[in-house]
Amino acid sequence: MHYNLAGKPNRWGSPATLLILPFIVFFVISISWAAEKAHPDFMNFPGPRTPENVSRQLGNIRLMGSTIRVFLTGMFLIIQSQSIWAKYYNHDQLIGWTLPVLLFFLFLLIGFFVRRSYKLIPRQ
Repeated sequence: MHYNLAGKPNRWGSPATLLILPFIVFFVISISWAAEKAHPDFMNFPGPRTPENVSRQLGNIRLMGSTIRVFLTGMFLIIQSQSIWAKYYNHDQLIGWTLPVLLFFLFLLIGFFVRRSYKLIPRQ
């Protein structure tokens, strides 16, 4: 299925097209995992590059990566289940609140960890 901006399906395809979402999730999670495993010299974070600050910021980056991966997996699961629900019950549109609310929480989550990274800078 393909949806327009109002959440109404404008193209009905085979139910097998719903199988592409798990592959998209796997691809996004794999890229996120690989980016988290990068060497600290390739990362950009606030504060001086002292061993103490690097270890604090790496812990924050790893926690943020893990949290965002879990959130994105849940987000795609919700989108997948709503698409199946709309197809199974022959509804003509998705629930309208889902994507804006999920994107709001994603940006809120990112903002929380960015704010936390600035709080982890050692005071002199």
